[in-house]
Amino acid sequence: MKRVKWLSVLLSTVMILAVIPTIVSAAGAEASADGVEYPTLQEAIAAGGNVKLLQNVTVNSIITVDKSVTLDLGDYTITNNVQKDRPFHVSADSFTVNADKGGMMIPQSNTDAYGFIKINAVKNFTVNGGTYTGNTDNGAFFRLYEDADGSTTVLNNVTAITNTEVFNTGATFNTINVKVTGGTYQAGTRAFFIDVIDCETSPLIFEGVTVTTNRGPCVDLSGGNSVFSDCSFTVTGDFEGGYSWSRAAIGLAFEGKATIKSGTYKAKSDAMAADEGYGVYIYTSGGTLTVEGGTFAGTTAALRASVDKNTYGSPSEIYVSDGKFDGDLLATTKTGLEKINITGGEFTGITEKTLAARNELAVSGGTFDSSVKDFVADGLDFELNNSGKYTYHVTMEEALKQADSGAVITPIGNSEPAEHAFKATLNYNDGTGTSIQIIADAKGTIPLPSIRRSGYVFLGWDAGDGKPIAAGEVYQLTEDKTLTGAWRQLEKIKIDAVDATCTQAGNIAYWYCPELNAYFKDEALTEKISLEDTIIPVIAHSYKGGKCSVCGAADPDYSNSSQTGDSRNLWLWTLLMTISIGAGIAITKNKKKANR
Repeated sequence: MKRVKWLSVLLSTVMILAVIPTIVSAAGAEASADGVEYPTLQEAIAAGGNVKLLQNVTVNSIITVDKSVTLDLGDYTITNNVQKDRPFHVSADSFTVNADKGGMMIPQSNTDAYGFIKINAVKNFTVNGGTYTGNTDNGAFFRLYEDADGSTTVLNNVTAITNTEVFNTGATFNTINVKVTGGTYQAGTRAFFIDVIDCETSPLIFEGVTVTTNRGPCVDLSGGNSVFSDCSFTVTGDFEGGYSWSRAAIGLAFEGKATIKSGTYKAKSDAMAADEGYGVYIYTSGGTLTVEGGTFAGTTAALRASVDKNTYGSPSEIYVSDGKFDGDLLATTKTGLEKINITGGEFTGITEKTLAARNELAVSGGTFDSSVKDFVADGLDFELNNSGKYTYHVTMEEALKQADSGAVITPIGNSEPAEHAFKATLNYNDGTGTSIQIIADAKGTIPLPSIRRSGYVFLGWDAGDGKPIAAGEVYQLTEDKTLTGAWRQLEKIKIDAVDATCTQAGNIAYWYCPELNAYFKDEALTEKISLEDTIIPVIAHSYKGGKCSVCGAADPDYSNSSQTGDSRNLWLWTLLMTISIGAGIAITKNKKKANR
């Protein structure tokens, strides 16, 4: 028995000793590649394929990526302890980093780090998720070099916090594709810098991205064809040093093209000095900006377009069709190559800087918190001031449609008024309390507009003598004057509702105006309808027993077996029943006879 016990103990000890190396090996593996575990991350990446991090890893030396790799960080973190460089140098067709709660970080002790990934050559570089933090020595977390020309970079739902830059092209590319979706980026200087010659076919897409920088720009683009949707860019301005022009939510240069569809782009704070803070700034090397929507704010200007004619000679042009803008609009280099073209949008925070002479501003639409009449396109001859909101219109009638009570309409352009022009106060006298003011032109005249009131005919404007002056007339002012609208109520005949029957159409209740020869759904004569709209069609007959219970009309589909060909069937059944009864009687008699 003792031998058996000792043998069991020996066997158990051998088994444990055999397992221990495996356990140690598994516990020590840093990563796997296509399911095979490797002691170090470097070895796993050298194998290539799908590399999965198995624990937190500190990288002390450069790891070369020369095969296509998908690196899954999961919930683990790579700590960069490489000095004067980045831990990953990539020269491969594809390099993808996926992360859940994991990511990469630079410890405070590594003051010489440059970032995380250096792309020497690649076709597709992708980072999906993860958190990337730490300060660099004037570096960028992700940097692409010249052999990555023509590549595609995708950053999706990344969180990044650094003192300098997140993404940077370390060379001027001929073409490049960049798409950034979602994510939150916080940078000390600028978050993104992209330098590309192609301005037509190099898409730079930013969708739903949140960026906060201390200096700015949040996104700095030299070239490319960029599109921004639903982004939130903010420059705080609390940064010592750097160029004043850099404090911009978006900077555009070297003939780059940008389209902004929506989002918020702000560089406005008390931390910014004079000539700092721009929503979007086209630098002196030129570019084209198209704004279709969004919110913009700048300490110095919401939008600015500049040109260095002698050095570059390329135009800077901004086209605005919609959006909200807080700050000045500046195109003041006086080269003739810069312009801000406005066809729509809401503009506040305008100062004398915008209104100064030689500001290349062209206005054909939009709403402003100051008069910009000196920049309005030809043909817009009337300025409407609605409680400090200025809009511009072709005709007086057009301005009146948007005028609130108390509004002021001023002729501009060729009819600009004299310095001390008289004004006419038009009292609509329509039960709404509406009145507006019209400033006389240089000749002291105003065009008398036509106005409308439901259920009434407008007779003209009464100057106080009971003799209305017809709309369309030109009225001479010799003093400030109040003119009152004169009205005559329209005749209206109510037609009561009539229910439709199975023999006659009915009608809804409506009103008829003989003067207008028109029909209306309401008594106020505001809802015009056609005569056909008043008719209720004939309803269906209510048949019962072959006749309509309402009008007595015969049911064409009704059939009665007693009155139709079906009577033949009734006689047949009667005959058969008679025969049956007779046969039954005969059988009964025969049985009785037989019984006898």
